[in-house]
Amino acid sequence: MPDPNTAAPLSTRLRRLPGQFLLALVNATSILVIVAAVLALLAVDRIETAAARASAAVGESLSAHLKFDPTGLAADMQGLRSDLAAYRSAAGEAKAAAVEGLDLRLAALEQRLAGVQDSIRDLAQTKRQVTDDAIRQAGAGLTEAVSGLLACRLPPGGPGGQTAGQ
Repeated sequence: MPDPNTAAPLSTRLRRLPGQFLLALVNATSILVIVAAVLALLAVDRIETAAARASAAVGESLSAHLKFDPTGLAADMQGLRSDLAAYRSAAGEAKAAAVEGLDLRLAALEQRLAGVQDSIRDLAQTKRQVTDDAIRQAGAGLTEAVSGLLACRLPPGGPGGQTAGQ
């Protein structure tokens, strides 16, 4: 069977040309959309990984800097509360000073726990800020890479983004 493009006269082939050109543009656009979606997924994955690593590092450095264990603090408070309840039930007026001392220690521990809760809230806010910054940086890098592709430039460091020393 002869090829319809070669068997048809020139005028018929010229009439089909805009439709074929439009089909080629749609195909190219579809391919570019798929490539952009894959790049966006890769960027989001890298951002989430970087944010997880950063938040873990911040959490570890914060706990190392504060040199305390929040679970141990909660256990200490529970123990002091039970001791205080035992003293109150067993003690009379003679041991009121000891109970007041425990009340002071309990109040101090509650203040420390409130400070820890504030630090945890700040850590959660820092995680959001780190994630936002990572997204902004990835977006800027992606924009720069796409702009470079549009201008037919190689990324800094050559193909694949590697420098000569790597």
